[in-house]
Amino acid sequence: MRRNREVCHICDFAMATSNGEIPSTCGLCYANLHDRGEEIRVLHTTTRNEGEGISDYEVHVIICWSG
Repeated sequence: MRRNREVCHICDFAMATSNGEIPSTCGLCYANLHDRGEEIRVLHTTTRNEGEGISDYEVHVIICWSG
């Protein structure tokens, strides 16, 4: 059994696939992976907050257009 990875064109989420089968939708943002022209990523920005080693988090904001 061959295992590959499929990366979403909208959110860059990497999904493990078996036997080279492409899933129909992304497991994170539900973008259509069979018709990659259906949604288009318009803007992707990342915000990080690190506070003296106590806590940190990262927020990804993705704006896509579906036409």
